[in-house]
Amino acid sequence: MRIGMLIAVTAVGLMPYAQADNPPPAANPISRVELGIGIAGAHFADYPGAARYWNFLLPIPFITVHTPRLDADREGVTGKLLRAEHWAVDVDFSASLPVNSSRDAPRSGMPNLGWIGEAGPVLKYRTPLATDNGLKLEVGLPLRAAISTDGWKLHHRGWVVEPWVELSREWRSGERDFHADVTLSALYASSDYFNYLYGVAPQYATLTRPAYFAGSGRGGYRVSLGFGWRQGDMVYGAFYRYINLGGASFNASPLVVQRHQNAFGFMVAWVFRTFEY
Repeated sequence: MRIGMLIAVTAVGLMPYAQADNPPPAANPISRVELGIGIAGAHFADYPGAARYWNFLLPIPFITVHTPRLDADREGVTGKLLRAEHWAVDVDFSASLPVNSSRDAPRSGMPNLGWIGEAGPVLKYRTPLATDNGLKLEVGLPLRAAISTDGWKLHHRGWVVEPWVELSREWRSGERDFHADVTLSALYASSDYFNYLYGVAPQYATLTRPAYFAGSGRGGYRVSLGFGWRQGDMVYGAFYRYINLGGASFNASPLVVQRHQNAFGFMVAWVFRTFEY
């Protein structure tokens, strides 16, 4: 699933943006970097529809970056290109972990899946619903190119479009900051992308795993919930995501085992240093 670079994005993807109080702030800061350390855990499938799940509990770095050109926070990693009152054009990033086929029964004997990195522009519109009490409704239309790794080699794996709508709310009181959001997204991708994940070349076909070529089209939808709480230098976060592959163009693939999946995770971190300049 797309929760970014996993450990790094778990560190920045579950947290609320908040004010820290380590060093004295600059008079008119335009950039802010926070450094911390914490622990995170998560449970999610190798890829949507996969039989095998990842489970991890690890120490993590905690990093937030806010500059005129780059944000790395609960929204992920975003490069800022154009901004207006309600519109924005940013650069969107996403990534997924490699998959060892020997540990995933339906893929046994097939090549491993490498890291998949995605990047491209995203058009965002923040509706007039945004209010002074922290309520915000935003829609986005990203177009990302996908690249997979094979050792030191890189391979283009097609294109991904993932329109989304997000309703979020922030509450702040002194050093306390609470954030909650719900996001609905739908995935569409080219045949190169889906065939990399769900295709079965003839040489890897078996009696129980027929050859299959995945075409372009819909990749299901996702409903995500995110929560973050900040008090002083302590940051807490959690997420839940439901994935539904009903109507996905690749559902006939023998590599699709589950059409309904759940993913969740949490994070606790301590911010020990803040830079403002």
